[in-house]
Amino acid sequence: MDTIGEFISYLQALGPAKFLRVFWFFVIFEFFRYFLLDLVGLILHRVSIWTNRKRWNRAREEFKKENPLVSIIVPGKNEGKHIFKLVKSLSEQTYQNYELIIIDDGSDDNTPIICKSLLKNGLIDQFYRNEERGGKASAANLGLRFTKGKYIIHLDADCSYDNDAVEKIILPFYYDKDIGGVGGNVMVRNYKESLVTTLQAVEYFNSVGIGRIVTSQFGIYRIISGAFGAFRADVMDKIQGWDIGPGLDGDI
Repeated sequence: MDTIGEFISYLQALGPAKFLRVFWFFVIFEFFRYFLLDLVGLILHRVSIWTNRKRWNRAREEFKKENPLVSIIVPGKNEGKHIFKLVKSLSEQTYQNYELIIIDDGSDDNTPIICKSLLKNGLIDQFYRNEERGGKASAANLGLRFTKGKYIIHLDADCSYDNDAVEKIILPFYYDKDIGGVGGNVMVRNYKESLVTTLQAVEYFNSVGIGRIVTSQFGIYRIISGAFGAFRADVMDKIQGWDIGPGLDGDI
Protein backbone atom coordinates (compact mmCIF):
# COMPACT_ATOMS: atom_id res chain seq x y z
CA MET A 1 0.00 0.00 0.00
CA ASP A 2 1.31 3.47 -0.86
CA THR A 3 1.96 6.15 1.75
CA ILE A 4 -1.21 8.12 1.02
CA GLY A 5 -3.31 4.97 1.24
CA GLU A 6 -1.73 4.08 4.57
CA PHE A 7 -2.44 7.56 5.92
CA ILE A 8 -6.11 7.39 4.85
CA SER A 9 -6.46 3.97 6.46
CA TYR A 10 -4.89 5.38 9.63
CA LEU A 11 -7.39 8.27 9.74
CA GLN A 12 -10.30 5.86 9.20
CA ALA A 13 -9.09 3.65 12.04
CA LEU A 14 -8.77 6.57 14.45
CA GLY A 15 -12.42 7.50 14.61
CA PRO A 16 -13.69 11.05 15.36
CA ALA A 17 -12.94 11.09 19.11
CA LYS A 18 -9.34 9.85 18.79
CA PHE A 19 -8.77 12.07 15.76
CA LEU A 20 -9.62 15.11 17.89
CA ARG A 21 -7.29 13.90 20.66
CA VAL A 22 -4.39 13.42 18.24
CA PHE A 23 -4.94 16.42 15.97
CA TRP A 24 -6.61 18.84 18.41
CA PHE A 25 -4.10 21.62 17.74
CA PHE A 26 -4.76 21.50 14.02
CA VAL A 27 -8.55 21.38 14.43
CA ILE A 28 -8.71 24.22 16.96
CA PHE A 29 -5.99 26.54 15.66
CA GLU A 30 -4.46 25.66 12.29
CA PHE A 31 -7.66 24.72 10.43
CA PHE A 32 -9.28 27.98 11.51
CA ARG A 33 -6.19 30.06 10.78
CA TYR A 34 -5.08 28.56 7.47
CA PHE A 35 -8.36 27.45 5.94
CA LEU A 36 -11.53 28.94 7.38
CA LEU A 37 -10.10 32.42 7.91
CA ASP A 38 -8.57 32.47 4.43
CA LEU A 39 -11.81 31.19 2.91
CA VAL A 40 -13.87 33.89 4.63
CA GLY A 41 -11.35 36.55 3.63
CA LEU A 42 -11.35 35.49 -0.02
CA ILE A 43 -15.17 35.44 -0.14
CA LEU A 44 -15.34 38.93 1.38
CA HIS A 45 -12.69 40.09 -1.10
CA ARG A 46 -14.65 38.84 -4.11
CA VAL A 47 -17.90 40.28 -2.76
CA SER A 48 -16.16 43.63 -2.18
CA ILE A 49 -14.90 43.74 -5.77
CA TRP A 50 -18.38 42.98 -7.11
CA THR A 51 -20.25 45.44 -4.88
CA ASN A 52 -17.71 48.22 -5.49
CA ARG A 53 -17.25 47.68 -9.23
CA LYS A 54 -18.68 51.12 -10.06
CA ARG A 55 -16.22 52.73 -7.68
CA TRP A 56 -13.38 50.80 -9.30
CA ASN A 57 -14.56 51.96 -12.74
CA ARG A 58 -14.57 55.58 -11.57
CA ALA A 59 -11.09 55.13 -10.15
CA ARG A 60 -9.87 53.74 -13.48
CA GLU A 61 -11.38 56.68 -15.37
CA GLU A 62 -9.79 59.20 -13.01
CA PHE A 63 -6.43 57.46 -13.28
CA LYS A 64 -6.47 57.49 -17.07
CA LYS A 65 -7.64 61.09 -17.16
CA GLU A 66 -4.87 62.31 -14.85
CA ASN A 67 -2.19 60.09 -16.43
CA PRO A 68 0.28 60.72 -13.57
CA LEU A 69 4.03 60.32 -13.86
CA VAL A 70 5.14 57.13 -12.07
CA SER A 71 8.72 56.77 -10.86
CA ILE A 72 10.06 53.21 -10.97
CA ILE A 73 13.18 52.60 -8.90
CA VAL A 74 15.22 49.42 -9.20
CA PRO A 75 18.04 49.00 -6.66
CA GLY A 76 20.32 45.99 -6.75
CA LYS A 77 23.79 44.48 -6.70
CA ASN A 78 25.23 42.32 -9.50
CA GLU A 79 21.97 42.32 -11.44
CA GLY A 80 23.52 43.00 -14.83
CA LYS A 81 22.19 39.81 -16.43
CA HIS A 82 18.62 40.73 -15.44
CA ILE A 83 18.47 44.43 -16.29
CA PHE A 84 17.66 44.22 -20.00
CA LYS A 85 14.90 41.64 -19.43
CA LEU A 86 13.34 43.96 -16.84
CA VAL A 87 13.57 46.99 -19.14
CA LYS A 88 11.95 45.00 -21.95
CA SER A 89 9.17 43.84 -19.62
CA LEU A 90 8.44 47.45 -18.63
CA SER A 91 8.52 48.66 -22.23
CA GLU A 92 5.55 46.35 -22.91
CA GLN A 93 3.40 47.84 -20.13
CA THR A 94 -0.07 49.16 -20.95
CA TYR A 95 0.84 52.25 -18.91
CA GLN A 96 3.81 54.14 -20.29
CA ASN A 97 4.01 57.46 -18.41
CA TYR A 98 6.84 56.38 -16.15
CA GLU A 99 10.49 57.14 -15.49
CA LEU A 100 12.85 54.23 -14.86
CA ILE A 101 15.69 54.73 -12.38
CA ILE A 102 18.32 52.01 -11.89
CA ILE A 103 20.57 52.11 -8.81
CA ASP A 104 23.68 49.94 -8.73
CA ASP A 105 24.65 49.10 -5.15
CA GLY A 106 28.37 48.50 -5.51
CA SER A 107 28.25 45.75 -8.13
CA ASP A 108 31.42 44.00 -9.26
CA ASP A 109 29.85 42.55 -12.44
CA ASN A 110 29.05 44.36 -15.69
CA THR A 111 25.99 46.19 -14.31
CA PRO A 112 27.53 49.71 -14.76
CA ILE A 113 28.45 49.04 -18.39
CA ILE A 114 25.01 47.65 -19.22
CA CYS A 115 23.14 50.46 -17.48
CA LYS A 116 25.26 53.20 -19.05
CA SER A 117 24.55 51.68 -22.46
CA LEU A 118 20.81 51.53 -21.72
CA LEU A 119 20.91 55.15 -20.52
CA LYS A 120 22.79 56.29 -23.63
CA ASN A 121 20.20 54.60 -25.86
CA GLY A 122 17.25 56.10 -23.98
CA LEU A 123 15.97 52.81 -22.58
CA ILE A 124 16.26 53.97 -18.96
CA ASP A 125 15.88 57.50 -17.63
CA GLN A 126 18.44 57.68 -14.84
CA PHE A 127 21.32 55.59 -13.50
CA TYR A 128 23.17 55.99 -10.21
CA ARG A 129 25.86 53.93 -8.52
CA ASN A 130 27.10 53.43 -4.97
CA GLU A 131 30.82 52.69 -5.23
CA GLU A 132 30.59 50.93 -1.85
CA ARG A 133 27.68 48.61 -1.13
CA GLY A 134 25.25 50.22 1.30
CA GLY A 135 22.44 47.68 1.18
CA LYS A 136 19.16 47.58 -0.69
CA ALA A 137 17.42 50.21 1.44
CA SER A 138 20.34 52.59 1.01
CA ALA A 139 20.29 52.14 -2.77
CA ALA A 140 16.49 52.58 -2.85
CA ASN A 141 16.79 55.83 -0.88
CA LEU A 142 19.40 57.10 -3.33
CA GLY A 143 17.01 56.52 -6.22
CA LEU A 144 14.15 58.02 -4.23
CA ARG A 145 16.00 61.35 -4.01
CA PHE A 146 15.82 61.79 -7.79
CA THR A 147 12.23 60.70 -8.43
CA LYS A 148 9.77 63.15 -9.95
CA GLY A 149 6.60 61.05 -10.10
CA LYS A 150 3.42 61.30 -8.05
CA TYR A 151 3.76 57.59 -7.26
CA ILE A 152 6.83 55.46 -6.57
CA ILE A 153 7.14 51.82 -7.60
CA HIS A 154 9.93 49.69 -6.15
CA LEU A 155 10.96 46.68 -8.23
CA ASP A 156 13.55 43.92 -8.07
CA ALA A 157 15.76 43.61 -11.13
CA ASP A 158 15.42 39.82 -11.39
CA CYS A 159 11.64 39.93 -11.89
CA SER A 160 9.43 40.28 -14.94
CA TYR A 161 5.92 41.69 -14.94
CA ASP A 162 2.58 41.18 -16.65
CA ASN A 163 1.93 43.93 -19.17
CA ASP A 164 -0.76 45.59 -17.04
CA ALA A 165 1.16 45.35 -13.74
CA VAL A 166 1.96 49.08 -13.42
CA GLU A 167 -1.61 50.09 -14.19
CA LYS A 168 -3.04 47.61 -11.67
CA ILE A 169 -0.77 48.57 -8.79
CA ILE A 170 -1.45 52.31 -9.17
CA LEU A 171 -5.24 51.97 -9.49
CA PRO A 172 -5.96 51.45 -5.74
CA PHE A 173 -4.62 54.95 -5.00
CA TYR A 174 -7.56 56.32 -7.00
CA TYR A 175 -10.01 53.91 -5.43
CA ASP A 176 -9.22 55.13 -1.91
CA LYS A 177 -7.37 58.42 -1.32
CA ASP A 178 -6.25 57.25 2.14
CA ILE A 179 -4.13 54.45 0.70
CA GLY A 180 -0.43 55.20 1.06
CA GLY A 181 1.09 51.94 -0.18
CA VAL A 182 0.08 48.98 -2.34
CA GLY A 183 1.67 45.54 -2.43
CA GLY A 184 1.81 43.70 -5.73
CA ASN A 185 1.00 40.01 -6.14
CA VAL A 186 4.33 38.23 -6.58
CA MET A 187 4.27 34.78 -8.17
CA VAL A 188 6.74 32.23 -9.53
CA ARG A 189 6.85 32.37 -13.33
CA ASN A 190 9.13 29.35 -13.93
CA TYR A 191 7.09 26.98 -11.75
CA LYS A 192 7.38 24.14 -14.30
CA GLU A 193 11.17 24.19 -14.32
CA SER A 194 11.78 21.83 -11.40
CA LEU A 195 10.23 20.35 -8.27
CA VAL A 196 11.80 23.17 -6.23
CA THR A 197 10.22 25.91 -8.35
CA THR A 198 6.88 24.07 -8.24
CA LEU A 199 6.98 23.94 -4.43
CA GLN A 200 8.06 27.57 -4.34
CA ALA A 201 5.08 28.47 -6.54
CA VAL A 202 2.72 26.71 -4.10
CA GLU A 203 4.32 28.56 -1.18
CA TYR A 204 4.01 31.94 -2.94
CA PHE A 205 0.41 31.21 -3.90
CA ASN A 206 -0.51 30.43 -0.30
CA SER A 207 1.58 32.89 1.70
CA VAL A 208 1.93 35.76 -0.76
CA GLY A 209 -1.10 35.47 -3.01
CA ILE A 210 -3.92 34.29 -0.77
CA GLY A 211 -2.27 35.30 2.51
CA ARG A 212 -1.80 38.94 1.61
CA ILE A 213 -5.23 39.28 -0.02
CA VAL A 214 -6.81 38.01 3.20
CA THR A 215 -4.70 40.16 5.54
CA SER A 216 -5.45 43.20 3.39
CA GLN A 217 -9.16 42.42 3.55
CA PHE A 218 -9.00 42.28 7.35
CA GLY A 219 -6.89 45.44 7.63
CA ILE A 220 -3.75 43.77 8.98
CA TYR A 221 -1.60 43.80 5.83
CA ARG A 222 1.97 44.44 6.93
CA ILE A 223 4.28 43.48 4.05
CA ILE A 224 4.92 45.38 0.83
CA SER A 225 7.39 43.28 -1.11
CA GLY A 226 10.50 44.93 -2.51
CA ALA A 227 9.91 42.85 -5.63
CA PHE A 228 6.75 44.81 -6.44
CA GLY A 229 5.41 47.62 -4.27
CA ALA A 230 3.99 51.09 -4.86
CA PHE A 231 3.81 54.18 -2.65
CA ARG A 232 2.48 57.73 -2.80
CA ALA A 233 5.43 60.08 -3.26
CA ASP A 234 4.12 62.52 -0.63
CA VAL A 235 4.02 59.72 1.94
CA MET A 236 7.57 58.65 1.09
CA ASP A 237 8.69 62.25 1.45
CA LYS A 238 7.15 62.49 4.93
CA ILE A 239 8.76 59.31 6.25
CA GLN A 240 12.01 59.99 4.33
CA GLY A 241 12.27 56.60 2.68
CA TRP A 242 13.35 53.26 4.06
CA ASP A 243 15.27 52.64 7.28
CA ILE A 244 18.73 51.22 6.64
CA GLY A 245 18.80 47.65 7.89
CA PRO A 246 18.61 43.97 6.94
CA GLY A 247 15.46 44.28 4.78
CA LEU A 248 12.84 46.69 3.54
CA ASP A 249 9.78 44.53 2.84
CA GLY A 250 8.20 45.07 6.25
CA ASP A 251 9.67 48.48 7.03
CA ILE A 252 7.14 50.97 5.70
